[in-house]
Amino acid sequence: MIRRTSQLLSNYLPVKIELVVCCEMTDLQKSLYTHYVNSQAVSKALDSNSKISALSAVTSLKKICNHPDLILELAQKNKDGLGCCLKLFPPKHNSKNLVPELSGKMKVLDGILAVVKATSNDKVVLVSNYTQTLDLFESCVNCGITHLFD
Repeated sequence: MIRRTSQLLSNYLPVKIELVVCCEMTDLQKSLYTHYVNSQAVSKALDSNSKISALSAVTSLKKICNHPDLILELAQKNKDGLGCCLKLFPPKHNSKNLVPELSGKMKVLDGILAVVKATSNDKVVLVSNYTQTLDLFESCVNCGITHLFD
């Protein structure tokens, strides 16, 4: 395995530009977030004898903020106390048919990438601490939502 330090790579890469962009959650995300925070499962997570840890509750909240589909399967299986959120999803919603508009982050990403594509030939690297979020980007490409990633 070759380890490359940022010092070595900086000789070959253009200047890195980092932007922090605040994204408003969609109505669905706000509803899911509020409902889950106020749920009995989260209240129990704060109890030391709970099956659901506070860490898993925080992880579920992060997933809601990234895209609601990241918790859909858990909600369907009532894991991590997310079963209470299932009723908030649109009728007949299926995570296999990704709807980027359900996520504030995906909507903002779409806008940023559209501007970059229209105004430059720059390349964009998408980074996430969560492989599931990267899987969502891949799903967009596989579903033909290529305007996000052309």
